[in-house]
Amino acid sequence: MKNKVYLKRIANKNSKELNIDLRRIFIASGINKIIQKDGFVGIKLTFGEEQNKGYINPVIVKEVIDLVKKVKGKPFIVETNTLYRGNRSNAVDHLNLAIRHGFNPQDLGAPLIIGDGLLGYDQFELEVNLKYFKKLKLASVLKDADCVIALSHVTGHILTGFAGVLKNIGMGLASRAGKLNQHSNVLPVVKPKKCNGCTICVKKCPVNAIVINSENKAFILKDLCIGCGDCTVLCRFDAIEISWSSTSQEMQEKMVEYASGVLRNKQGRFGCINFIIHFTKECDCMSTDTTSIINDIGILASFDPVAIDKASVDVINNTVGKDIFKEFFPNIDYSVQLKYAEEIGVGSTKYDLIEV
Repeated sequence: MKNKVYLKRIANKNSKELNIDLRRIFIASGINKIIQKDGFVGIKLTFGEEQNKGYINPVIVKEVIDLVKKVKGKPFIVETNTLYRGNRSNAVDHLNLAIRHGFNPQDLGAPLIIGDGLLGYDQFELEVNLKYFKKLKLASVLKDADCVIALSHVTGHILTGFAGVLKNIGMGLASRAGKLNQHSNVLPVVKPKKCNGCTICVKKCPVNAIVINSENKAFILKDLCIGCGDCTVLCRFDAIEISWSSTSQEMQEKMVEYASGVLRNKQGRFGCINFIIHFTKECDCMSTDTTSIINDIGILASFDPVAIDKASVDVINNTVGKDIFKEFFPNIDYSVQLKYAEEIGVGSTKYDLIEV
């Protein structure tokens, strides 16, 4: 069955015009109709890592909050803590970073909630009995939210090739233990011949899992490594790599199983909005001011996370006239996440694109 995906193309990034476009697609898609009166509505997004500028503009987020309030819902912004150390690994630093990035609760008119608690351990288990997981470890906030609306900034991704709503909810609504389960097979290795012992990776590793050995080469301690993949991006000499042929496929499928848990928990009470604005090669988890690769395209909305992610990929690739995600990461087959999501019933890769 083809599910509907709505697209509103944009002419510029003027906040007022973007909010008008967002309002139109929010209503046209029917997302406003899944919000219950006095229901708690979790608006899932990412606040972006320190120094990153790619995250969704808080002005746009406020428009979603206002739209939820208009139908008598009780909105709150929700995000979860990261695996790696830094400004998003605990709720205190995470919320302070969010405010620095413009997500001030007083300005937004809605509270910010870190969904897995102070240190990422607040969770509940959901039985799914899938290929990798029998039970999922999800952020506790998901259990009590009446409705979830995922706002996803579409980007490339170092581990999955493409990042949209499946990544936003699959990784982003897992507890710390759930994230670790998904990353468990992502273990980078050092190519000694290319390593010059510069120690950049050692200094930047969020869990101190990299040391310099007796041969003055970087060495990764597998027992400590959390598989975040940051070192592969940081290395200036292409001396650290991941065996993507097997690793990426497994991680994408694990991520999708977690996304399926979100949908199971919120049956009929989940909507997603994808933003192809400030499109970048890396995701918003990178602590760099990433540059937009293409002109802004628009906003998509749907109830089907698979259809909207597939449509996002197609719209971008059709616009630029090539598979830009494959160009970014030639060793990653990003379609794995879409195919597996369809296989386990998360949604459909077949869709009807309706321009608003």
